[in-house]
Amino acid sequence: MDYLMNENLFNAALASKGMTREDLAKKLGISRNSLLNKIKRGGDFRKNEIIAMHKIFGKKVVDGFLFN
Repeated sequence: MDYLMNENLFNAALASKGMTREDLAKKLGISRNSLLNKIKRGGDFRKNEIIAMHKIFGKKVVDGFLFN
C-alpha cells in the first residue's frame, strides 16, 4: 500500500517533540539521508520504523498527520 507523506505536517510533528530529522533518524536506526529519501519517496517506511514512530509521536500523529 502506498502512502503520501505530508512533509509540512511531518515537520510540525517533529517540532512538537523538539526533534530534528537527524534525531528521528537516530531513533529509527537509519541515516539522515535514508530518512530524507523515505520522506521524498512518499513515506517508504518499514514496519519497524512505523512502529517506532507510533511510540515517538503517538498513533494519531502517525496515522493522521504523517500520511494522507
